[in-house]
Amino acid sequence: MAPDVPTLDEAGLKGYNVTTWYVVFAPVKTPKDVVARVHGEVDKALKTPELQEKLKAVGVTIVNSNPDQAAAFVKAEYEKWARVIQQSGAKLD
Repeated sequence: MAPDVPTLDEAGLKGYNVTTWYVVFAPVKTPKDVVARVHGEVDKALKTPELQEKLKAVGVTIVNSNPDQAAAFVKAEYEKWARVIQQSGAKLD
């Protein structure tokens, strides 16, 4: 999408993998059957040609995982960025 913008590796920041992602969240104690139903409806919507076309047109790659896979992904992202923040020494003002 931006061929003149260097990748992080090309800019000298080796080993970083940064992406934008979207996840549908629900409150912690949401019943599993409700989570399954919401996931099913989102899955159905993401499989429609109209939505796929619109998302791809703006550079979105659709990765539609199940709730357990999404939870594992979010946990891994949290841990990754917690390490980056800790190693950077960044502090909140």
